[in-house]
Amino acid sequence: CYMFAALLCLSTTDADTDALPRRKSTLKWAQDRELLFITVPLKRAETRCTDEAARVVGKRRLKFETRCADEVYELDYALANDVIAKSVTLKADARRATALLTVKKAKRGRKWTQLVAKPEAARGLIEKDWSRWEDEEDEEDAAEAAAAEEEKRRQAARERAALPPARDAAE
Repeated sequence: CYMFAALLCLSTTDADTDALPRRKSTLKWAQDRELLFITVPLKRAETRCTDEAARVVGKRRLKFETRCADEVYELDYALANDVIAKSVTLKADARRATALLTVKKAKRGRKWTQLVAKPEAARGLIEKDWSRWEDEEDEEDAAEAAAAEEEKRRQAARERAALPPARDAAE
């Protein structure tokens, strides 16, 4: 499969690959404050995929490959922002016919507006995975609830510190 700047493609490993059709595939992505979640659909759910490999080259190039029967799924993207190279995890799910890549962002808390550096080159191939997406309002609500709980804990500690010591009943 010939890789272009930010394309995900499906190729075959047959000796005569030029005679076989090449098909482009899509991927879905989501994020939270510290992670990217990238789901790659695999065509062959009935076949166990092998030789799964995912890695980050440098700080921004994500590469993925897996072999399912006679097909090889490859991914090579220049990401929009930096990630931590050694943080990539890969989990293939044969039942759902997907591979899930998880990658840590280099800057925690920073929201990415796009996954790849050149989205026009991957138009129609990448979509947001709304089932995994955490929107900013959810994060703000959780942060506000945690801050309110922390303030209650601090207030209770201040009140305990301000109380005079308990006197002994015998006095």
